[in-house]
Amino acid sequence: MNDSAILRISIWDDPRLRAFGEALRSDSTEVSFDSREAGEKRLSAGLVDIALLATDIAVGLSEDFDILPAVAYSSWSTPHATINLKDGFESRPEVLECADPKALESLVSKVVLQEHYGISVRPEAASSPANVSAGSAVLAFDVPGPTNDGRNLDLGQEWYELTNYPMVWGLFAMRKGELDAGVIRHLRNAAASVESADHLDGTDPGDDGMGLPRFRFDDIVTASLTELCRYLYFYGVTGDIREIEPAKVPESADIGEDKRDPML
Repeated sequence: MNDSAILRISIWDDPRLRAFGEALRSDSTEVSFDSREAGEKRLSAGLVDIALLATDIAVGLSEDFDILPAVAYSSWSTPHATINLKDGFESRPEVLECADPKALESLVSKVVLQEHYGISVRPEAASSPANVSAGSAVLAFDVPGPTNDGRNLDLGQEWYELTNYPMVWGLFAMRKGELDAGVIRHLRNAAASVESADHLDGTDPGDDGMGLPRFRFDDIVTASLTELCRYLYFYGVTGDIREIEPAKVPESADIGEDKRDPML
């Protein structure tokens, strides 16, 4: 990121990412809050320089774009995203009703239900909550848990219990060959300011604080990505087990000091 260029960044229009997006704003950046699909299209069309991509999408595009180091979007739990089993485990649902059967959350739901509970579901689009089929599992966002005897499974926590790692929901991508130390410094400083905040509007930390977003690309994120790439292959999403290799900047580049707490 040279001094004269405006760095155009697309981030998801999601309450949990609003604080990070605002922290990315500066005199040298232009930040837009977009849908996931719009962000991907804008990056492909060259309308933005950096975009947050769903992890499975980033894996598929890794030959065309650089995956940025230092910053990723993950969480240990997701109080806002749950699998609702209305009749508990007794009904053994075969369908997962969801907004988008191809979304990463739908795939992760399918994986954890199969691997944890031996429940094999087929993600299908639900036209509306009122039209959810009896006996189906439901992938729900930002809605209260069931008030009956059903079960509500925290999607992020289920992934953590399956793999021992936080779920990596998104990776930042950039056109190949354009990454420089200035980009790393800017993203990392924004992440540090958000992680040190006492309160993040739009987030639901849960009772234990594990629902707060993590904005770092560290060893445990790398380990989680390795597990996810295995499941992407085993569940037929990719034709082989991919390896995520974030882009590198020269060792002599001045990327500044990482001010984030290494214990988070």
